[in-house]
Amino acid sequence: MYTAMQMKVGPFVFCLMLLVPPSVHAAEELAAETITVAGEVYRVIPDEVFRKMGFEFPDVPPEENAAYDYIEAINQYTPIKDADFRDLYYLVIEKGWDHAPPMARVHADGNQITFELLRAGAGKDQCHFPFLEVSSPLSSEPLWNMYNLFGAKVREMARFLRFVGSMHEHDGDFAAAMDAYVDAAALGVHVSQDNQLLDALVGMAISRIGLHSVRACAARRQVADKVLLAAQQRLAKIRGLRPSCLDVVGSERVFSREALECLFREKFLSGGWPNVLSLEGWLEGFLLNVPAVQDAIRLGNNRFWETFEAVAALPVAEYLEHHERLLREPPIPSFLAVVGSLASREPIIRFRFLYERENIEWIVTDVFVAIARYRAKHGQFPEKLEDVKDLMLTDGIDPFSGEVLEYRREGDEFVVWSVWQNLKDDRGEVTRTLPMDAADLVWTSAPKSEMMKE
Repeated sequence: MYTAMQMKVGPFVFCLMLLVPPSVHAAEELAAETITVAGEVYRVIPDEVFRKMGFEFPDVPPEENAAYDYIEAINQYTPIKDADFRDLYYLVIEKGWDHAPPMARVHADGNQITFELLRAGAGKDQCHFPFLEVSSPLSSEPLWNMYNLFGAKVREMARFLRFVGSMHEHDGDFAAAMDAYVDAAALGVHVSQDNQLLDALVGMAISRIGLHSVRACAARRQVADKVLLAAQQRLAKIRGLRPSCLDVVGSERVFSREALECLFREKFLSGGWPNVLSLEGWLEGFLLNVPAVQDAIRLGNNRFWETFEAVAALPVAEYLEHHERLLREPPIPSFLAVVGSLASREPIIRFRFLYERENIEWIVTDVFVAIARYRAKHGQFPEKLEDVKDLMLTDGIDPFSGEVLEYRREGDEFVVWSVWQNLKDDRGEVTRTLPMDAADLVWTSAPKSEMMKE
């Protein structure tokens, strides 16, 4: 999550995290390793450098680390030449393989090694990308350099999996199609799991590419029950690897409170070095080197985290009651308002809603597959959701209402919806925006539904 705090100190925090000139040079005794990503060679900053600074990273053996499969998949991937992949991708997704030029199949078949590597990664439980030197200390946006290195490329891998899955759908091999879509969902979970490096929201977006495709295939195709069950069971296992809301928000503390403390310890900032042409930047740089300010920011962040941790486990309805109160609590003493945005509260609080929004995607996907399994057994969609209760591997609960998701059959189609953040059942009213008082979140089996596009 690119919080207001990161936007204020992003260049300094991420230069410290990704480059860490003082720490890296102090750790020259550590063996320098390099890694190739998309044809470029980068130096790896050992995790031990960050562990000595107080960060916690998993110690994952390379052979068990899905990240290295994904990196090698990126290296092996060959984009379509003399064509715009995104245009071809959307042509296939929107109109199907019957409307795709021959190069689409050549592209899919020619990247078989990439596909096998993505499958291998999706079958693992842990994922931790290495930290690489990707920017100079004077870069203004090292975060986005890191995103472009991994985030955008990993998302392209998810689109490629969806692309391959649509080819298998066209060929009538729904088992292979479902496997490819579930692999994409697993890729997203892995990115979210390793949210010290990649934005957790990127991981959620990647998972939704796969989950959307699973739902579409299940609802629009006559898929055999055993194929649906196998996909449903795989999704349940992958769902269990998702980090909790507190885990993900806790990782945001790595980029805020803990990273800031490391920043102070290393004395990386020197009175107004960054943004020297800005009065606000100069004053911020000056204040951040004042011990009293550093202590106040740490105290404010710790106090907020304790409060957030206490309410994060509450049902969404009760959580909402605390929302405005938490926003009103000053993160740091008012006399430090000039740097108050460093500890902005709204992004971290609203992450609960974003997390639950993605959580619903997993629950709804399970519901869709259970409904498709019912149709495979009975030849039609159920009249009510209770009819598929025994076929679901989740409880089907809408985290915003605390009740089972809403459902209705509409002829040969069906609609599932969540009451969303206003906590009111608007009978599946569709909305194009998602403000706090938005109408319901809606998913439907109808083809080319705007609510199902990602």
